[in-house]
Amino acid sequence: MKLRAVLVLTLVVTAVLLAACPTPTPTPPSPTAPAPSPTPEGWARHETPGLVIWLPKTWEILDTEKSDPQTVFAEFQKNNPQLAAVIGSADALKGVSLWAFNRPDSATATLVDNLNIRRVSLEGQPSTNIQAVLDQVLIQYRQLGFIISESKADLKIGDQPAAAIRYTFPIIAGDGKSISADGRQYLVLTQSDLWILSYTIGPGQAAALAPVIEQSAQSFRAK
Repeated sequence: MKLRAVLVLTLVVTAVLLAACPTPTPTPPSPTAPAPSPTPEGWARHETPGLVIWLPKTWEILDTEKSDPQTVFAEFQKNNPQLAAVIGSADALKGVSLWAFNRPDSATATLVDNLNIRRVSLEGQPSTNIQAVLDQVLIQYRQLGFIISESKADLKIGDQPAAAIRYTFPIIAGDGKSISADGRQYLVLTQSDLWILSYTIGPGQAAALAPVIEQSAQSFRAK
């Protein structure tokens, strides 16, 4: 299955970020209290040169920064063809710092729950105006046909301003049919980058995975 919306999401966020940054910074709202950090039992800590995040031990991790995208994808495709199909091609790995998969019980699963984390440079235009970034992203997502069910910009993740979006969007499944996928996205602003944590959830899994995703996102730390 090819996650055709992945590159679109990245291009949209990259485009609207630079438009949002020059907006005057308003008085920030009071941050929402973060969810408790995941306990070590049943969870694993994952670290790359740029980030740290916790995920359940059952999730499989692809370290995209250990080599060039072509080499990383070729090796992953050889060892994990079902999970590599979620990525689609080596090009989809460009700009990705980490990709994680909740390996399904069945090889015929319609969609594999997964997380990809991307970093977009602020290009020397630091901003703490996460609301402006969120507003611009929502406009673009709606134009793309995404159905937004929830959004908020009063979060703190790792002491950094953050926003969250919940949406559904069309995706082409492994059998070639179009289905509606459930997405949770977290935007985290640091002094130099915007980090984009995109969780995609298979049909019928949203309720069970919601607390897992919340805990995982709150554990994220940019270095």
